[in-house]
Amino acid sequence: MKEKSNTFTMILPALAAGLLFIFCFAFLRLKLIISLIISVIVLIVFTLILYIPSKKKIPGVSTSYGNQIKNNLDNAKVLTRKLTQFNFRIENKKITEDLKIIVSNIEKIIKIVEENPLKYKRASKYLNYYPETTIKILDQYDRIENDRLQGSEALNFMKKVEVLVSRIKSAYDTGLNDLYSDDILDSSADLKVLESDLNNQIGSFKNDFNL
Repeated sequence: MKEKSNTFTMILPALAAGLLFIFCFAFLRLKLIISLIISVIVLIVFTLILYIPSKKKIPGVSTSYGNQIKNNLDNAKVLTRKLTQFNFRIENKKITEDLKIIVSNIEKIIKIVEENPLKYKRASKYLNYYPETTIKILDQYDRIENDRLQGSEALNFMKKVEVLVSRIKSAYDTGLNDLYSDDILDSSADLKVLESDLNNQIGSFKNDFNL
């Protein structure tokens, strides 16, 4: 059926141009050259209308929601650049190695959502919440590291940051693997447990250190 439809679409412009030529030449008694010119123009116009691809709306995504996704993806790219800067600011090699993987995974998630916006809703926290939270934590870590603070509270904070960044990296690893699958991140019980545990840790971390 689809092949027949495509064949009809290919014949339609030529058919319309041919009928118009006959009408102009036989009925309107226009000159041959004028009739040919008119029919050729109609042929070109019909062909352009039928074959130039139009902007297709993404099924299930409204225009306003599509704009929201684009804005959030743009913001995620800004956050990614900010995270990348910490690789040059923080001395802790364990944190910077984990951070490189986090940044790489965020970039991959951005690409996936750009190609399939329907995956945005479930991937949103990986593009906004986690990067924003990580930036706040690393800003504080960077200040403590630069000031060479050695008090027990500062050292405790720095140790907890190292553990938390590692947990965030694990969440990105698991989330990205699920995002690559056919199911849009909703089917993984392991991921839900990991996210719940990580969110609890982040909430506790913020409360403990007034972030």
